Amino acid sequence: MKASPRALIVRDWKPDVVYLVQFPRTHIVPSPSPFALKLETWLRINGLKYRNVDNEFKKTSSKGQIPFIELNGRQFADSNLVMDHLRTNFKLPIDSRLSTYERALCRSFTVLIEESLFRCLQYDRSIDIGWIATENGWAVHMRGLQKFFFQKFKVKKFQGFLKSVVMAQGYGRHSEAEVEEIAKKDLIALST
Repeated sequence: MKASPRALIVRDWKPDVVYLVQFPRTHIVPSPSPFALKLETWLRINGLKYRNVDNEFKKTSSKGQIPFIELNGRQFADSNLVMDHLRTNFKLPIDSRLSTYERALCRSFTVLIEESLFRCLQYDRSIDIGWIATENGWAVHMRGLQKFFFQKFKVKKFQGFLKSVVMAQGYGRHSEAEVEEIAKKDLIALST
C-alpha cells in the first residue's frame, strides 16, 4: 500500500534502504514480536541493507500493523507481503530453485508457525506477560508517568486483550497442558 510522504516515518529515506519499523528492543529478545523477528532475520539472510526504526509504541502502518517497512518512499505492511515485495523488488533468488512441491511445504510450515505455534505463544502471553513491564522488557524505554501507567495498566489491558483473542480463536478454551502439547507437536513437525 502506498503511503503519502507525510505519513512516512522516515522522511529523509535513502534509495533501496529498507526501514524496518518495529517495537523497541528488549534486553532478553531482539523483538517480542515474532513477525518482526522473522522479517529482520529474513532481511539479514538476504543481505539487504536495512535500518531498524523504533515505532515509539505508537506508530503503525497504514493497515494498523507492526512491523512494517518503508522502502523508496513507500510503505508496505504484513511480514509475508513485505517479503514477497522485497523478493520481487530486489530480484532475490532465495527460493528460486525450489520445486512446486517444496514451495508448498514452505507454505505449509509458514501456516503451521503463524496460525498454530503463534497461537500457543499468544496463549502463553495471555497468562504471563509481566516480563514485558520489567527492565528486561519495554520498561527500560520509559520514564516517570509513562512507565507507571505502562506497568500498572497497559500491560494488564494488553493481557486481557490477548485472553479475548485466544478465546475467540479457540486455543483459550484449552488447558495450559493441552496448549503445551499442541506447541510440542508443532515443534516436532518443524524439526522433522
